[in-house]
Amino acid sequence: MKLVIPRDVLESCLLGATNTFPSEFLGLLAGFYQKEEAVVEKLYLAPLSQSNEDSVWFDSLNVPISAGVVGTFHSHPNATARPSAQDLRLFSRYGRGHLIAAGPPFTARQTAAFDAHGRRIELVVL
Repeated sequence: MKLVIPRDVLESCLLGATNTFPSEFLGLLAGFYQKEEAVVEKLYLAPLSQSNEDSVWFDSLNVPISAGVVGTFHSHPNATARPSAQDLRLFSRYGRGHLIAAGPPFTARQTAAFDAHGRRIELVVL
């Protein structure tokens, strides 16, 4: 399994993380599946999201079924890119490819990809 994302979409994710620091940032990754790849085409802001330094939450009832969510992106302002128990619950509900950016600074190098079970997967930036 791998997560494929255009550089400009990843940069938008990282900008969101930078702008909400020291709170967490959450976005929904939309796209499609192709064999063993989650291919991201765009970033949606999580509806009605609220965050603090330790967590982020959103109104999942306002995510359109037609959004094509293949995963999530969120930031960890504590500089650790490992999924927490709460992250694993989120991963299990929203797609097969997920990104966590640790920081600051929030960079592609500080971003890790995970599958829905929290296992590291390959991240391909186009």
